[in-house]
Amino acid sequence: MLTPEALSATMPRLLSRAFLEGLVAGNISPEAASGMVDSALAKLRGAWGAAVLWPGEEKDLRVVKLPAGVTSVLVERGPNPKNENSAVWVTYQVGPDDLRRNALAGLLVQLAKRDAFNTLRTQQQLGYIVHMYGSADLGVQGISFIIQSDKYSAAHLALQVELFVRDTVKRMANLPEAEFAAGVAELAKAKLEKPKRLSELAGRWWGEIYAGTCVFDRQSAEVEVLRGLKPADLAAFSAEVLGVEQGLRRKAAVLIRGSSELQQQQPQPLDGLAAAAGAVAAGA
Repeated sequence: MLTPEALSATMPRLLSRAFLEGLVAGNISPEAASGMVDSALAKLRGAWGAAVLWPGEEKDLRVVKLPAGVTSVLVERGPNPKNENSAVWVTYQVGPDDLRRNALAGLLVQLAKRDAFNTLRTQQQLGYIVHMYGSADLGVQGISFIIQSDKYSAAHLALQVELFVRDTVKRMANLPEAEFAAGVAELAKAKLEKPKRLSELAGRWWGEIYAGTCVFDRQSAEVEVLRGLKPADLAAFSAEVLGVEQGLRRKAAVLIRGSSELQQQQPQPLDGLAAAAGAVAAGA
């Protein structure tokens, strides 16, 4: 049975070593902010004798580097047997935090996301949820798609994403300069828009701290790089990250099979379906 005494006895062991990471934002002086952190550390040390972490105990957040030239596929049945929807999440890994590659990835999404919605949602009517976006996991950038459908299989959704991506690579190779310039201007305007709330700015800064990137002027720095890009830069980047010819792209796809899809066909071993889906998604 858990008692207050048992909890009090556990605290010194739980906090015998501690790491404190903080952010203070708002109308406060640097001295006052530093004093708040010092006060918190003093309380940890005074109450429970907290000491600094050993080097091996420090946080080590990692993101898996996807293999180049192949598609990594995970296929699962939907967790709710009553849910008819199948879904797919597809990502093309760009790589670790880099201002130039970040700017290129953002511009590519800016120029392609309307076409993605128009092609996959409006024309093909794959499903109600169709989303292309720039993703970031601990500073590792990516270009990702999410589609949910109650009419089509997850493998079909993955195939349509791949076909759209291949068309996008071709379009970026022949993009008119006027359209390129308009995309740069739109993205720069969006990035330089002032935060409307302090919480938004603090959340942006905390994301930098948590990921370990600490580029607190990221928006202005990326826009500066963005404005120096050329159409040829975007074409080469698209061919590398999204194209199959160079064998450099790093792609992963997660396929969730809903009850509607499972009932319409004979059950298949998941490993066999994963192999088939991988071949389809890779364009084999």
